[in-house]
Amino acid sequence: MKEIEKKYLIKDGTKLVLTPSFFKLFPSIEDLVREVAQKGQIIRQGYLTLQTAELLIQKLELNPSFTPKEARLRQKNNLFYFTLKGEGTIEREELEVTLSKELFESYWPETENRRIEKIRLEKPYEGHVAEFDVYINRLLIVAEIEFQTLEEASDIAPLGEDISNDKRYKNKNLAL
Repeated sequence: MKEIEKKYLIKDGTKLVLTPSFFKLFPSIEDLVREVAQKGQIIRQGYLTLQTAELLIQKLELNPSFTPKEARLRQKNNLFYFTLKGEGTIEREELEVTLSKELFESYWPETENRRIEKIRLEKPYEGHVAEFDVYINRLLIVAEIEFQTLEEASDIAPLGEDISNDKRYKNKNLAL
């Protein structure tokens, strides 16, 4: 399945990027942070080496139609996922399957030193869902929006600085 996603920087350290569109959703950055703390979901993600991912692909009998460039384990509440992503920035192939807690926990140690934790708040925005991620243990807030088409992605008003093509802000790279 194709994933089409735009990513926006809201805050990185002391750098704050608030657009007029941001203020349609929140009166201030403090209001965003407060709402995330009250209503957000904790997400923990860990990145597997592609060699380890291949073992899990075989165990799950998956047959991705693309060459995986990234393999992730994710826990969101009591749900567990294994995700493969292809090459690309705004548009790339993605395959995600649910895992049992036991299988997740058996592979989780393989993600040591390649993990992130964040609190996510989902908010309706221009007919889509904006996902605001406040990262734990770092001064970083980003917003992501998924789309059905590239045209939709190019038509949306940005929520911050567009970092969709900036590899420094890929979760995989943030986990190093």
